[in-house]
Amino acid sequence: DAPLKALDLTRNGLGGGASAEAGLLAELSVSICRHLGSLADLRMDENELDCPADSLAPLCKLRNLRVLSWERNRLMEVPTLIGTMTSLRRILLHSNQLMQLPGSICLLTALETLDIHKNLISTLPAAIGNLKSLQKLDLSENKLAELPVTICELNEDVQLSVGRNPLE
Repeated sequence: DAPLKALDLTRNGLGGGASAEAGLLAELSVSICRHLGSLADLRMDENELDCPADSLAPLCKLRNLRVLSWERNRLMEVPTLIGTMTSLRRILLHSNQLMQLPGSICLLTALETLDIHKNLISTLPAAIGNLKSLQKLDLSENKLAELPVTICELNEDVQLSVGRNPLE
C-alpha cells in the first residue's frame, strides 16, 4: 500500500471502449482502490474513456478522494456509486458525452466544484439544491432547456455558469 496522495494518469491511452479494454479498465480501477486507498487526487483526463460506468465504479471506494477528474474523455455516464464518495470536494467532468448525472451526486453535500460543461446533459437531478457547499457549478455548453427550481437553494455565493444552453 503506497502512501500516494495524487495520481495523474492523464493521456495514457487507457481507452475502455471495447469490452476487453473496459475489463482492463475495471481491473485497473480495482487495483487502484486495493493499493492506493489513501489517494486524495485522481486524474484520468484525455484517455478517450468511453467505458460503461461499472468499469469505473470500483474507484468509488476511494474514501479519501477529494478531487476526481475525468476531463476530456468520451464518458456517457457516471457511476451511481459516486454518491458514496463523501470526501469529494471537486468533480471535473467537462468535455465528455454525459447525457445525465446520477441523482446520487446530490448526496455529496461537501462538494465545492462541479464542472460538467461541454456535455450533452438535458436535465439535472431534482435534488441539485442539496449541494449547499458548491462554490462553482459550470453547466455551460450542454442541452439544458430548463433548470430545476431547487437550484435556487444553492449557496448564494455560488459561481453558476449556464451559457450556451437552449434555456427557455
